[in-house]
Formats: sequence, C-alpha cells, structure tokens
Amino acid sequence: MMSSVSPNHVWMTPIAHTLETHGFRGNFLIALQTYRPRAVRMIADEFNMAFCDFRATYMAPKGMKAGSVSLHQLDQFLDDERSERGLVLHNVEALLATKSKHKQSKWLSDFVQKSSRHPILVPLSLYFTRAPIGCDRVVWIDPTNVPQETLLVALVRR
Repeated sequence: MMSSVSPNHVWMTPIAHTLETHGFRGNFLIALQTYRPRAVRMIADEFNMAFCDFRATYMAPKGMKAGSVSLHQLDQFLDDERSERGLVLHNVEALLATKSKHKQSKWLSDFVQKSSRHPILVPLSLYFTRAPIGCDRVVWIDPTNVPQETLLVALVRR
C-alpha cells in the first residue's frame, strides 16, 4: 500500500502515516471531531477499503430494538465483516450513544488493542474525547482541514 495520499486529500496524510507505521494491520480510531459522512467515504476510497455504515446496515433494520444492541454484538459484527482490503466502519457512534461513558471509553480502548490482518478504521465525530489518550492507533485530524459537506447534505442534516 502507498503512504502518500492524493494531492486533493492531504488532510488524510496522518491516516496514511499511521497505517504505514503499523503495516496496514490492526484497528484504528480516526478522530475527525466533526460529522462529515462524505469525508468518511473519501477515506475508504483513498485507501481502497470497504465502507460500511453500521447504523444503516446493522442498527436500522432492528427498528425500536436498535438501542439494545450490545457492544459484544458490534465486536461480532466486526469479526464477521472483515474485508480483505480493510474496512472503514461509519456511524459506530450511533451504538455508542446508547451506552454509558465508561462503556464507550472501554470499548474504544479495547478496540484499538485488538489485532487484525487488515486495517479497521472507526471514525469519531462525537466521542473522540473518549479515545485513549496518547495511543498511536488514534489518528487526530484537524477538523478545519476536513472537506465541508455539500450544501444539499448540510440542508438535509438540519
């Protein structure tokens, strides 16, 4: 895999560097610090990884029972959904929002300690403050460098 990113995506350089440092293996948190679905999709495309929206794929079909999904079920989902080219798992925070601060922090800490043959990236826009401090598997992105959403997406979110 390459360590450089396309010129239009230089804000992803810290992600490329971290992935390269860890041999493109293991679990990573991407602290975007802002909710930008298009940017998450761009990360998957840039690093040729599979993209999965956890909320839409796993939680939404459960309807009113979505909040009862356990973090163990999330881990099982990750075990079952590993892609040979890596995975960007979007909207995990929808499940984290149903858990206590302690459980959120514990899951995030446990997540980055797990090994995998291919990278799994979980972007954080709400719970980035719960990411383990000083962990080299947490990539901090300056939110002012992340591309803005299109006007249409911004209007839909209101």
